[in-house]
Amino acid sequence: QKDLQKLQKQGNFEAAARLQKVINQTQSDEIIQINISGEDKPGLTSSLTGILARHDAFILDIGQSNIHQSLTLGILFMTTAECSGQIMKELLFK
Repeated sequence: QKDLQKLQKQGNFEAAARLQKVINQTQSDEIIQINISGEDKPGLTSSLTGILARHDAFILDIGQSNIHQSLTLGILFMTTAECSGQIMKELLFK
């Protein structure tokens, strides 16, 4: 809330509106982190983020490491409680 007020006082209303939207969403939504490791394959990250996109999930952070064709991938995302179960099901069975 302090950051929101600070942005408003600075006249940065566009950033304040985006921050307010995130604040409102996080009060009713779920934040989920998934960690994936194993053999890297072409299109893997794309297919996983595609699942998130189909459900309008918001990626908060993503990081990956690839060493000798071994992938470690972490994705932190926000979604609605109504979509989270279906997203997890699709991610697990991809």
